Amino acid sequence: MIQNITVSAIMCLLLLAAGHVLVPADKHKKTYLILTFIGLLFRIAVVMYLYAQGVDTVGTDGLSYHMAGIWISNQLDQGVPLFKVQYVYTLYTVVVGLVYHIFGINRYFVSYINIALTFFSAILLLRSALAHKYKFTNASFISLAFFFFPNLMLWTADSRKEAFTIFLCVLCMYCVQKYIMKETSFTEHSHLSAKAYAGSLMSICAVCILMWLGTLIRIYMFVPMAAGVLTSLLLMYRKRRLKRYLGFGLIVIVCSLLIFFFTVNPLLESYHAIAFPDDIGDFGVDFANKVNQIKLLASNRNIIISAANYFLLPYPGSTGIEEISKSTILNIIVSVDMLFWYGCMLLIAAGIFFSAKRKESFLLGILAFLACYIVINILVVENVSDTIYRYRSVIIGPALMFIDRDVIGRLKRHICKPFRRRKESGSTPTSITE
Repeated sequence: MIQNITVSAIMCLLLLAAGHVLVPADKHKKTYLILTFIGLLFRIAVVMYLYAQGVDTVGTDGLSYHMAGIWISNQLDQGVPLFKVQYVYTLYTVVVGLVYHIFGINRYFVSYINIALTFFSAILLLRSALAHKYKFTNASFISLAFFFFPNLMLWTADSRKEAFTIFLCVLCMYCVQKYIMKETSFTEHSHLSAKAYAGSLMSICAVCILMWLGTLIRIYMFVPMAAGVLTSLLLMYRKRRLKRYLGFGLIVIVCSLLIFFFTVNPLLESYHAIAFPDDIGDFGVDFANKVNQIKLLASNRNIIISAANYFLLPYPGSTGIEEISKSTILNIIVSVDMLFWYGCMLLIAAGIFFSAKRKESFLLGILAFLACYIVINILVVENVSDTIYRYRSVIIGPALMFIDRDVIGRLKRHICKPFRRRKESGSTPTSITE
């Protein structure tokens, strides 16, 4: 226990130091860092609470990844090369096993790594919002709202893969934004400096690698990630007609095809979430069987109800989550979390409307990512409260990017305008004749 407390204290100090470097200067910077420190303490408290009764007995997916990590660590201890280890569920279990192999079998360490990844995701959201010309207070709200969402504290403090998935998606979005910002400073005929050219090339390579890593963690992630990138690039091309955007888009399409044939298709053979027919060795037949199985699964869904559930579950006051059914406090926390989510959705919807109206390529790319991810989840993810609650965590950070304080101000003025007119007309002085 003392070792875990020491490690968590060192982690907090290192993350605060990193935050001091990564967060741009502003008069509110100190307040922001203090609040992120409080968020780190909350997450550490969640870790201590989760594992209070022992690390080998608590959790569902997090426990499964922990046990798989022990098995993989034992393989590495026996001299099995990393690229030849056997694993189950997802490549994330290999990450857990590698951590156990290096630092010893300690589930706390995996949780601390997830906390660190979530912290950097929050910083990336802040920097993305600032680069999009949001004010620091607006960008801080986006970052801190993500960091303090109660369900995200749970999913990113446990030894689950949500923190890793969220970080890859947010980093991919950030790389696309940096690429767009770099390219907009040049015209079609201008000559890029060697440094600028290298930076653009690094952004392209990073996006392709992140798409591949995301797919290894969650098998369909390359689809929404590619959709988001391509949408941003297409909209930028329509604005500026730079062939470099088309070149990047072509690379993303080729990368997506390579990921599908050489990563997705092999992984489908042992995919744990859907039971596919046994392969017969013919690629065309086997692929058709897998597609038919997915279509059958989707056809059995009531799409409207599934879509509503995806946005609204778990219901406040009646969460329907069996694991916390006996805890009044946890049910209250989840209910408050959902009420905050409902409020955020209203603000996000307003931001989406004005982003579409202004044809903002970066935010509409995020919208394409969100739409694609949500549709896939509605079609194939188990339609129950706890599963939806967890899978939805991936979209919260990117979705909050649509919360624009200026848009909210305009909406507020528009809504209040009729009331002000009525008040002004009611207070107009009348003449009194003697």
